[in-house]
Amino acid sequence: LSNTTSERTLILGWNAKAPLIAKELDTYVSRGSELHVLTQSDSIIRWINERLAKELSVQKVVLHFGSLTNKED
Repeated sequence: LSNTTSERTLILGWNAKAPLIAKELDTYVSRGSELHVLTQSDSIIRWINERLAKELSVQKVVLHFGSLTNKED
């Protein structure tokens, strides 16, 4: 048995390169790791749920709706 621990990664915002980063991380992190994404776009949340989450085999995607510039989000 290997001695691996799960990780939590946070992506603040979203752009065209974020899916590539998420998929690359999936090849390095341990099973059970979490990828947390903060975005204020409903369409990006839908896209992540419908497409990206199904393509990641090691990480679980956790979505957070909010603004990068609002302290209360």
